[in-house]
Amino acid sequence: MDRSSEILKKRRLLLAKNDESTAAGEYQDFLVFSLLPQKYALEIEYLFEVFPLKRITSLPGVPPFFMGIVNVRGKIVDIINLKPFFGIHETGLTELNKVIILREEAKEFGVIADSIEGTLQILPEEILPTPARFQAGQEFVRGMTREGILVLDARIIIHNEQFIIHQ
Repeated sequence: MDRSSEILKKRRLLLAKNDESTAAGEYQDFLVFSLLPQKYALEIEYLFEVFPLKRITSLPGVPPFFMGIVNVRGKIVDIINLKPFFGIHETGLTELNKVIILREEAKEFGVIADSIEGTLQILPEEILPTPARFQAGQEFVRGMTREGILVLDARIIIHNEQFIIHQ
């Protein structure tokens, strides 16, 4: 089985688990953020904290999507840039960027956002298939809302082996 088939199989299994745990007709809460020009949504249940990007320390010898580390109240947190995975041109970091810290069990890291748009409640059955034009980063996408917001699967992002930086 090739790597992409394996990723898709894992994604189907995780989505099946998520569908079983969320009853039909039960809203899920999402944080909406932008990676310009596109808006994305992440499940709030995996959200630990959002804060303004102030100071990031870069590290040598890490993949290009690994932005560096930040100190959050004495704890060192890895920061990831999702733009390369979605084929979005990097425009550089500013004081307006935000860090969204995702956490599940012992796994935790931050992702860079251009801006935070707010929160949104979505019924699972309202998440539509992703159009073909959004093929980049497909392994992280659950679907799309009618408003054109790409709904990401935070659990798959958190547990993705690519985001584990081996020391």
